[in-house]
Amino acid sequence: MKNKVTQACPAALTERLFGMPRGDFVRDYFERLPLHAERQAAVLQLLPTLPEFAETLQLITSDALTLRRSGKTPPTPCFASGIPDLSAVWAQFYDGASIVADRLHCFDERTRRMSTQLSYELAHRVGVNAYLSPLGGGAFDTHYDTHDVLVVQIAGEKAWLLYERPSQVPAFTAKQHVDLPKDALEGRLLREVLMRPGDVLYLPRGMPHRAETVRGCSLHFSFGLVPIDWAEVLEIAIGILRKDDPAYRKHVSPDVFVEPATQLNATAVFEFANNACTKAVLDKVLQTIRKQLLQESAPAPRPVLDLYDAESFVGWSAGVFCEITESVDGSLIVSNGVKATKLAGSEAMIFRLIHNKARIALRELDLEDRGEHIPVIERLSALGLVCPAS
Repeated sequence: MKNKVTQACPAALTERLFGMPRGDFVRDYFERLPLHAERQAAVLQLLPTLPEFAETLQLITSDALTLRRSGKTPPTPCFASGIPDLSAVWAQFYDGASIVADRLHCFDERTRRMSTQLSYELAHRVGVNAYLSPLGGGAFDTHYDTHDVLVVQIAGEKAWLLYERPSQVPAFTAKQHVDLPKDALEGRLLREVLMRPGDVLYLPRGMPHRAETVRGCSLHFSFGLVPIDWAEVLEIAIGILRKDDPAYRKHVSPDVFVEPATQLNATAVFEFANNACTKAVLDKVLQTIRKQLLQESAPAPRPVLDLYDAESFVGWSAGVFCEITESVDGSLIVSNGVKATKLAGSEAMIFRLIHNKARIALRELDLEDRGEHIPVIERLSALGLVCPAS
C-alpha cells in the first residue's frame, strides 16, 4: 500500500502570521481594519535574525540601500565603484540614522520565499523592505502608503501610532509613500501598538502611521502588498486571446460603432468580452501573473567588489567595531553590538596585520603572494571590517 501524499494547505502562512484562518482575515480585516497579532513566534523561524540581516547587507546594492534620519535621506556612503561603504553606513547608524534595505526579497532567500507565498495566498504583488533603527530612531515621519502593509518585528521594540483613515481611501499609485503635515492628524489617533519580536501588524492602505524605536535597536520587515486590479486581469486575458484565438485578431467592422448601435452589434461586443472571462482563459491569466511574480522576486546579482590591487592602501574601519576577541583556536570574533563575525585562517591573519596599523599598503603586508589575498581583503571590506584608505 502506497503512502498517502497530503498537499500542504496554501493558506498555512497567512494563518501563521495572523493566528486565524485566511478566510476570516480576508473577510474581517483585509483592506478594512488594522490587525495586531502578538507573539507569532513561529514566524521568526521563517525570516533572518538581526545578525543574519546585518550579514546580508554586504550583498545589497547601492540602489537598494538608503539611510534615513529625521525624515530625510542623506546620501548613502559608497566607494568610487558604487558599492556601499558598509563601515561608513554603520558609523551613521551609530550616530542615529536608520538603515533601509529596499527589495530585500531580491537579496535574501527566506524573505523571497515568504513574499512569494504571500503573493500566492493573497493574489498581490509583494515586495519586502527592511528597517533597522537605533534607539529613539524611525525611518519616516507620519505618512500613509497607497498599498497595504504587513509588518513583522524581528528584534527590539517599536511603538506605532495609528491614525484614522480618511473616508476616501487613496488608490494605489506609483508614489507609494505619502508624507503628512504634523498638524493634519490632530485628534485622529486611533490606537497605539507596541511591536515586540514575533509580532505581526497589518495596515490597510491609506492608514496614517508613525513608528519609533523604544527598546534596543529595532529591526522589522515590511511586506508591501501591491494589488492586481481587474483592468490588469482583462488586459492579460485579451493578450492571451489575441495570441490563441484568430477571432480576436480580426478587424472590427465599422458598423459596430455606428450610432445607434444595433442590438446585434452590442451582443457581439459582449460575447467577445465574456469569452475573455472563461475559466480556461482565467487559468492562463493566473499562470501568467504567477510567472510575473516569480520573475519580479528573482534574486539580484551578487555585487562584485573591485576595490583593491597590489598597490592599494587599506585601513581598519576604526570607530565602528567595538570589540575584538581572540579564541583559543586562533580565530577572531569581531562584534559591533549588532552582529558578530568570526574570522579564521587567512582572514584572521590579514585582519590582525591591518588592525595593528591605521593605514597600510598591500605591498607592505608580509605575504608570499599578495594577489591571492586580495579576494580575502575584499570579503573583509564587504563585511565592513576594513576599507580602502588613501
